[in-house]
Formats: sequence, C-alpha cells, structure tokens
Amino acid sequence: MEIKFEQWMKEQGLSEASIKKYADAINGPLSVWADLQNYTFGALGTVADLTEFNQLAKKIESADDFQLRNKRGMDMYVGALNKYREYLTYLGAAATEAATEAATETPTKAPTKASTKAPSAAHVAPHARLLADLEAAQQWELPEAEDADDATQKILTDIVRRRGRQMFREKLIIAYQSKCALTGSTVVEILEGAHITPYLGDDTDQLPNGLLLRSDIHTLWDLGLLAIDPSSLTVWVSPAVTDPVYRSIDGTAPFMPEAKSSQPSMEALQQHWSIAHGKS
Repeated sequence: MEIKFEQWMKEQGLSEASIKKYADAINGPLSVWADLQNYTFGALGTVADLTEFNQLAKKIESADDFQLRNKRGMDMYVGALNKYREYLTYLGAAATEAATEAATETPTKAPTKASTKAPSAAHVAPHARLLADLEAAQQWELPEAEDADDATQKILTDIVRRRGRQMFREKLIIAYQSKCALTGSTVVEILEGAHITPYLGDDTDQLPNGLLLRSDIHTLWDLGLLAIDPSSLTVWVSPAVTDPVYRSIDGTAPFMPEAKSSQPSMEALQQHWSIAHGKS
C-alpha cells in the first residue's frame, strides 16, 4: 500500500507540528494560490509524478507574489515544497525497487476466474477491415529518417502525439491520481490521455470524454477490443484478445475519479460500447 505524505514524514522523524504545517501548506494555501495562477488543476498533494511536480514548483517559486508570501511565512512554503519533493523522490525509488523485485520473481498467482474463461474466436475487432485497408494503402508510411537524431525526433514526436494534447493529459493525470484507469499502472511515462469517443475538436477534449490509459491499453481501447460496460461499470475484454495478461482485467472495476465532474460520461461509454460490439 502506497505510503501517504503525512505518514512518510512521521517515519522521517518529523514532529507532529511540522507534519501538520507542511501537509496543510501543500494541500491548502499553496494549492489555492497555484490554482488561482492557473498553474494546477487540483491540490498539489495529488501530484504523484516528480518531474511534473518539479515543473510546477519551479513556476511557483519564481513568482514574486510567492516569494513575498514565503518570506512572511519564514520560508515555510519553500520548506513544504522541498519536503513534498523528497517524498515523491522516495516513492519513485520505492516503485523502482518493487518493480525490480517483481521482475526477478516467478509468478505463482493462480489464474483469476476472468482469466480462465474460454474466449470465443467469433468476435472480430470492429475496426479490423478499416485497419487492414489503411495498412494495404500504406497511409501510415512516413518519410525515412535522414540520420539517428532525425529518427529519434520522429519517435519522440509520435509518443507525444499518442499521449494526447498536453492540457488534456495533465488534467487526466490529476483526476486519475497518476494511474491507468483499467490496470492501475503508475508508470506516468507510458500513461496517455485517451478519448472515450474519437477526438472531434475541443468539445470532445473534455474530462468526461477521457480516460488515463497505459499505452497498450489505449491501443486496444481505440481498436474496440476493450470497453467499459455502461450497465455494470466493469471492464470488458474482447474474446478476440486471448492473452492472459489482458484477460485478467475482464470483469474488474475500473478506477474512477472522486470528483463527479471528472468521471467518464455514461453517454460516451455507451457510444464506445456500441462501437466495440458492432452496434454503431
């Protein structure tokens, strides 16, 4: 279970007064001020990515108004930012260590009920024909890279494009607490801002039409091989997907943001459900 900011400070030996002071500053005055400056979309205490937090902290600390407030507060606000930065650094190191240990262990977990289902091969991905036509026409083909740097630039550009528009993705990262809605993955670098229904301009670039998804899950979603059943709010994995890793999330409950305004639109989920089941 992920340790909370307050608990981490307690384990670091901070006094109750210091713990309250730093936690209140991060989730109270600092968050309110940063929100008014349009630096954040929620409490600073919900930011789980160190790189993202460092970028926010840099903006905050460079503001004249903040420097004045911090001086009046006897450097309390800078202290709170530094302490939260240390906390995120600790979480990142702990996550890396856990991932390393998991990679060296032999899985012993028995298959879940969902993973032992016998998927029917009858289901066909809804976009299979269109995808095949596009591949045959080679519409995906881009000019060859001229050198290694050019090739790297193309790869990174493709990653940025796939992650989604920056503002949309950042809002989803905060709303979904930096974890994939369907798998719980917290590797922010591979989390993407996915549209529940296809992007058709700013009107569809809204939180109710978005999910924060791991890159591979995002691809399966766009192909109509993954969906959320709007009647039961559980994950549906197409029978065409037989890999046990993906089958294990079939029938599970997706993670939903606490704020209703950030939760997926039932209308959007129904539309995607219909597409995935060939009813559009």
